[in-house]
Amino acid sequence: MSVLETRLGPEARVLSVRPQHRPLWKRILEGGRLEIVAELPGPPPSPPSGHSSDALAETVIAPAVTGEAARVDLRSALQKAGFSERLMFLSPVREGAGVEAGKGLADDVEAFVSGLRRQIEVRPLPKAGAPIAFVSDCHADKNLALSQWLSWEVFTRGSRYRVCHVEVGRPNPFLELEVFCQAIGVELMHYLPGKKPGPDRAGLCWDLPWANGDSEIAEISETLDNNAVPTRVMVQNACYEVERLRSNLRLAQRIGATHLVLTHFDQLRNVAKIWDMLIESELSPLFFSANESLLATVRIDPVEQLARRTLGSA
Repeated sequence: MSVLETRLGPEARVLSVRPQHRPLWKRILEGGRLEIVAELPGPPPSPPSGHSSDALAETVIAPAVTGEAARVDLRSALQKAGFSERLMFLSPVREGAGVEAGKGLADDVEAFVSGLRRQIEVRPLPKAGAPIAFVSDCHADKNLALSQWLSWEVFTRGSRYRVCHVEVGRPNPFLELEVFCQAIGVELMHYLPGKKPGPDRAGLCWDLPWANGDSEIAEISETLDNNAVPTRVMVQNACYEVERLRSNLRLAQRIGATHLVLTHFDQLRNVAKIWDMLIESELSPLFFSANESLLATVRIDPVEQLARRTLGSA
């Protein structure tokens, strides 16, 4: 706000603020940068005396790297960026790798990220039209992920699908999903306990409620077992705090979850926590959603997507 007042005056109104995606080694050296779009009610005021616009822009937009920052070794820099000792043990950091003037740092960081990628086991994609179930503690996130998966299956893979909506002692709103299914020509049916969905050549996509108690977890798990649903997807918001993510993943594993979908991936600020979570979890990443459109294209290379985001190339 002080920069805006200095450059544009006190009447400037902020329209949007978003972080710039920059290579990790540049963020280590120069810190994060924000892109700020502001609006003025009239012509912008002249810069304050003693500073030209170019000089002020250079001061604000491209801060110089201090001598102290230039002497920080790579391990310390990665720690400041949020990477844990565990991650640096799994993907060893070259000892003595310095960041002076950025020489060689980009290669060192890329090697570190490549080592992390090798620690993540990615299961093969489910076959087109294969039974799949989605569960989440947030209905909106689950609805987004399930709809995007349906869109990819129907329009990209040419699959025939039905959606089986389940309510097991807990409300599971479905109005938005029902409208979406009608729009893309997918049948939505309601699950009746103890009765299997009728035979059909179309695959089944299960819409599950969240479960907390042991009895609800056992009932959902038994339902999926009885209906031969091997692929079970936990949907989480990428912006959740890491402890909440871990807690939800532990619960998901109790219903036999096999895959993970992260929504709002474009709004993620701390990529280090995602590496930690993927490596320690038995769940395989299915896809990361970076678009809130129900018809958004699903990227089926989530680990590559995370690596590019970490390196600032996506």
